Amino acid sequence: MLWPQRAFSARCGSLWFCQGYCLPWRQSPLSITPRRQQLALGPSKSARMAAILSRTAAFFWLGDTTWSIVNQYTKEEAEFYLEYRRKQGFTVEHVMPLFDGGPGIKTSSGNAAGEEPFLNMNPATPNGAYFANLDHIVKVAQGKGLVVVILPCGGSGGSFVDKKKIVTKENAGAYGRWLGRRYKDMPNIVWANGFDLKPWRYEEIAREFVAGLQEADGGSHLITYHPSGGASSSYFHHEDWLAANIIQTWADYLKIYPMVFSDYMRIPPKPVIMAEGAYEEGSEYPTKPITPLLVRKQAYWSYLAGGFHTYGHNDIWRKNPTWRQALDAPGARQMGILKKIFTARHWWKLVPDQVAKRLSTHQRDQPMVIA
Repeated sequence: MLWPQRAFSARCGSLWFCQGYCLPWRQSPLSITPRRQQLALGPSKSARMAAILSRTAAFFWLGDTTWSIVNQYTKEEAEFYLEYRRKQGFTVEHVMPLFDGGPGIKTSSGNAAGEEPFLNMNPATPNGAYFANLDHIVKVAQGKGLVVVILPCGGSGGSFVDKKKIVTKENAGAYGRWLGRRYKDMPNIVWANGFDLKPWRYEEIAREFVAGLQEADGGSHLITYHPSGGASSSYFHHEDWLAANIIQTWADYLKIYPMVFSDYMRIPPKPVIMAEGAYEEGSEYPTKPITPLLVRKQAYWSYLAGGFHTYGHNDIWRKNPTWRQALDAPGARQMGILKKIFTARHWWKLVPDQVAKRLSTHQRDQPMVIA
């Protein structure tokens, strides 16, 4: 059942986030709408996005996470991975330039060539040789029509901010300016502020970083915020720089529908991305096993609540020896089926039907949403 839609649009350089309707081409170089979200390409004066998206097609956000791709994957492996995901229908990749591990693993922050991300591990002086890997990934992704969401300050529970104290209030602005200058003309980037922590933690660092980024970037890219499990970036909802809300639930995946719908209904309206739930075959969750059925449920809860979704597999973000086999995991293949179901319809016109939600059933205390 369709309900009246509310309109929202926010421009950031050549990119537009829109909710509720598609803006006419003459108004929006790139649109992302729902009160559902849609990425739709309009004419661009510089044609910067023309190489990425079709002028006639909506862009359906279907993400995947390869946090370690910058320093753990070779160029050849990264290219193989990106092409495989493109063929499977994925359209967005989430990456971390700073990666040193996660639950149950610990690795060097440097790459295979021994390059560290910063000279003297000072973010005010990034190492261009290290970031050449990120340059390559972004360019290859652009050629494949993929958007890259970059989390520059790393994750792993705030490893580079809270644990190692490498990114600080004093150097975050300089780091943001350096990134803004280097990637200003790369059109297929969305920046993700944040540290994989609750958004109110180290807020002063987040603000210094985004100020530096915007100063040098000149508004060329959209910016969001990636929080830790059980949180939403809506803590910053009224900030002008926040173009969309990102949610992470970790093992609390039963909260996906209510959290996405809650952010969907916020004023002013902003797009919602359920960016990190429980990873397929993830070993760290108290609610494991994370089965293909659960992976599907997480994705459908996200889309049916009015948001977008990003998938993830345990072996790929960690780069386990079985990462190539994991590319064909059931959950990954089924994301392609989900995309076909939605894109066969005018999905950008759909809004969550709460009447159907109330009439839905529960199975083993898990909400079952009627599509």
